Amino acid sequence: MGTLVGSYESIARMLDEVSTVPNTGGVLLTFDDFIDGTENFGTRIQPLMKCRQQGDGPWTGARIGLEAGVERRLPRHKGP
Repeated sequence: MGTLVGSYESIARMLDEVSTVPNTGGVLLTFDDFIDGTENFGTRIQPLMKCRQQGDGPWTGARIGLEAGVERRLPRHKGP
């Protein structure tokens, strides 16, 4: 398991590098804050990823994270 930490640009570069690993069909991402994390990933990181921009890239057709950000907000758990 690895942790990606850095600017939006450096995270996009790291994910581009991961896309070149043979037999890697995708990645599973988790975020400390789900709503903010998925919104930032979809709007600030994915657009910078070269493997998502090229028409013939390895992950061009793959769905990585939420492409359009969060479509609806989930209610916060209030506890028992």
